[in-house]
Amino acid sequence: MFNQYSKHNFRELELKLKKSINFNLNLLAQNSKTKNLFYIKKYEKDAFLFEQGEKVDGIYFITKGKVKIFNTEFAKSTILKLASKGDIVGLSSLNFQKYLFSASALNHVKAYFISLKNLKKILKSTPKLSFLLINYLSLELQYFELRQKHNALFSVKGKVIEALLIIANSYGKSTEEGIEITYCIQRKEIAAVANTTYETVIRELKKLKLKDVISVENQKIVIKDKEYLINSLKKHCGSDVENKDDSSCSYLDFLY
Repeated sequence: MFNQYSKHNFRELELKLKKSINFNLNLLAQNSKTKNLFYIKKYEKDAFLFEQGEKVDGIYFITKGKVKIFNTEFAKSTILKLASKGDIVGLSSLNFQKYLFSASALNHVKAYFISLKNLKKILKSTPKLSFLLINYLSLELQYFELRQKHNALFSVKGKVIEALLIIANSYGKSTEEGIEITYCIQRKEIAAVANTTYETVIRELKKLKLKDVISVENQKIVIKDKEYLINSLKKHCGSDVENKDDSSCSYLDFLY
């Protein structure tokens, strides 16, 4: 699956898809004949794009900002995805009457809102965009299937480590110190990504800090040794760290 791509090529494919979708949507949004099918919506930090259980009325294409997608069951929240510019939110709920999860803004967010009725019109009249969306969803599905497969092998420590990598991969910024994360760094948010407890996150972050793998400050976390985190996860998969051709944990190499 992923082992036919290099890390660079996989990321490049994902970026090209998002850019192509963005380009085609912008053309439609600016075209005098189709611009009425789009609504520009803006959200401040912590505002909901939609909430779990609300009636499904359309999808959101993020053009600016960061969004977390999560569900809440029995008073426990699990973060399913961290979205940003180029991502589509709400698409997986289209065949349901109500949204299966919630989406809220982590900072100032701007998005194209496309109603269900208008989405059908757009897809029928724009085959190229339909094809791009299928490819986008294919990559999303590959990621979730592989993550589900490997996540079952991770210990509690591994789940926290993977949560850090997911957040860094989505929102991290490269600095001289390492990969700096300033979003989704609250312990409860990391726990929601890892699907574990707040106390576990505090304990595991402390261990990683003592090993100088990460540094932790009030407003940021810096991953100083990303390779250590990836290699730690490979051990949980039964993968030999030195064996770079081992496909059992290939998704760790290609996605993180």
